[in-house]
Amino acid sequence: AYLTIGIAILVLLIPTTLFLIRLTPADMGLNPYGITAERPKAEDDNIGFTRAEAVKMPAFWLFALSLLLVGIITYGTQQHMVAFWTENGAGAETAASSYSIVMLIAAFSKIAIGGVFDRYSARNASVLCGFVAFGAMVSLNFCTRGISILIPAFLFGITATLQVMLPTYLTGKLFGQ
Repeated sequence: AYLTIGIAILVLLIPTTLFLIRLTPADMGLNPYGITAERPKAEDDNIGFTRAEAVKMPAFWLFALSLLLVGIITYGTQQHMVAFWTENGAGAETAASSYSIVMLIAAFSKIAIGGVFDRYSARNASVLCGFVAFGAMVSLNFCTRGISILIPAFLFGITATLQVMLPTYLTGKLFGQ
């Protein structure tokens, strides 16, 4: 089941990110609203949509739906990781400690993920995040006992961070600051 969920993330999130997300009007060959070709854009111009404008856009609802589905999948899985590991032969102490590692990694990966979004484009960073979420799901199928539990623990720690940072960052980039 986790492999299927991982494939669903890969199939839904990556193509949506690559083909539908356009962060600037220039990505679509347009000028920002209110900017003409003659007037250069001022550095402090806040260009974006109002909330009323954004909720009328199909792109907003597609974005919201994709975040909802990925959130349900990843958080729904994380809630059952200790039980899953215990059921697959890991001791209760090992499973609980591994989930503590998930949260520890989540605490520290916020800084690293912020750096990834600052260094690379939001599109490329989002694709990378999709692959990390996919890897987290797939690793649950193969890493169920012993030291191998640390692989999904590490990847889910990063995925937990993504569920906090990705929506806020992309909402600002896509619909305005």
